[in-house]
Amino acid sequence: MSHLRLSGESLDLLTVVFGGAAFVLAWAMTLTSSRAAQQKLDIYWRRLHLTGMDYLWLIYMQTFVGRVLAGDSVWAEVMVLLGLVALGIRLSSRLNQRFSRTA
Repeated sequence: MSHLRLSGESLDLLTVVFGGAAFVLAWAMTLTSSRAAQQKLDIYWRRLHLTGMDYLWLIYMQTFVGRVLAGDSVWAEVMVLLGLVALGIRLSSRLNQRFSRTA
């Protein structure tokens, strides 16, 4: 917030809503990252953490892809590449789990 005050930039509603949801999910994942919370929430713990990780990935990728399209940063290009590698690893892991259950 102090960056916005000092820079004079404003936030649009989409950033507040979707970025705010990312912060809420990150906090929820942090607060439930204990053995006791995992046992208490059972299957909902897994759903929260899978959904939260996917959503945070999506928010970061949207941010970095926007920077790449604006031509702002080579660093953003590296982050997009790393994000796509992470997506590939997650998808292959999920497919591997799905196929190993049916075999």
